[in-house]
Amino acid sequence: MKKQEKQKRKQEKGSGSIKTKIIGTVIPIITILIIAMIVLSYSISSKMIYKNAIGLLDSSIGYQSANIAAWLDKNLASFSMAKRTIEQTKPADGDLQKIVDAYYGYNADYPEGLYIADMEGNVVKASASDRTFSDAKNATWYKEGLTRVNMRYGTAYQSADGTN
Repeated sequence: MKKQEKQKRKQEKGSGSIKTKIIGTVIPIITILIIAMIVLSYSISSKMIYKNAIGLLDSSIGYQSANIAAWLDKNLASFSMAKRTIEQTKPADGDLQKIVDAYYGYNADYPEGLYIADMEGNVVKASASDRTFSDAKNATWYKEGLTRVNMRYGTAYQSADGTN
């Protein structure tokens, strides 16, 4: 009986050590596999997020560009309409002042309204406008305006205090 008990204990010890060996082998392998899956999923996810972010940024840039172009075209159309009206009606000086005054505060994009310079460099601006012009004939906007028949954007206007 004692012999059988000893054999049973040896078997239990042997089987216990096999369990320990299996667990000791399986746990590190499973841990390595889990870490590899986490690293792989992080890598794939970060690439996908980066691609989606770039796509959204490109889409946003395109949308903003289209909005800015539409805004510029709308303002240019307003200026062209005023130019055409003035050229077609050929108003007297007093009437020209009334037309320019009507554009003061008309649009939030150009709250000071329109200003027009003649060949002598005299500037007609809205009566309520605080804008000042020191030397219109040498201003870039005046020189660029003389070279064009149709309205288009040029370089930025520089105010009397030197800001664009």
